[in-house]
Amino acid sequence: MKKKSWRYLLIKIIGGGYSNGEFTTALTDTLRTYFGSVNSFKINPKIVRYEPSIGEAVLKCQNDSVNIVRSAITLLTHIGDKPAAAFVIKSSGTIRSLAEIGRRRKFRADR
Repeated sequence: MKKKSWRYLLIKIIGGGYSNGEFTTALTDTLRTYFGSVNSFKINPKIVRYEPSIGEAVLKCQNDSVNIVRSAITLLTHIGDKPAAAFVIKSSGTIRSLAEIGRRRKFRADR
């Protein structure tokens, strides 16, 4: 049996401060609406890290479902009852490289 390979997506969320649960529910609903319940269950993305103060999240998904997850993130229009937009900043095979990108982005913002 082949080992599953994972991808990590660094996501920027534009809008108000949303809770982790609200973001998870919105993403799951978007996946279910546009790609069906079966695909939503198969894909099953997981939020590894979420920082509502800066509106960034790290999402983990299987390598073969990256395009569907990216599409679902782009199709997000509301989180809870509030309007929102989200997009993928970077995709990586390891969470370590995304953490490095996050540190560099924070360093640039501090200047």
